[in-house]
Amino acid sequence: SLFIQFYRPIPPRTPSPIVVRERPPTPPEYQPTEIITKKLPRGPTPLRRVILRHTSPLPAKPRPVIIEKWLPYKEAKERRVLYQRMQQTRPAQH
Repeated sequence: SLFIQFYRPIPPRTPSPIVVRERPPTPPEYQPTEIITKKLPRGPTPLRRVILRHTSPLPAKPRPVIIEKWLPYKEAKERRVLYQRMQQTRPAQH
């Protein structure tokens, strides 16, 4: 006798998402400390040297940019159905 059994296909597992992350922009170049020396005009006090140190403030850190997007599944291909003729069998003779 012919016995045909059909199996339900196993549903695909949900794959883990792909996370696309962009790097933050590069920080500006470091600017060294500037030293400014000024001579004050003569006054009642002896000549003095005043040294002013000006350090440039550090730039604020940029916030990291994260791009997260779900990519769609690929379209399922249409399955081919193969038809095959059964071979003719002769009934068994007793």
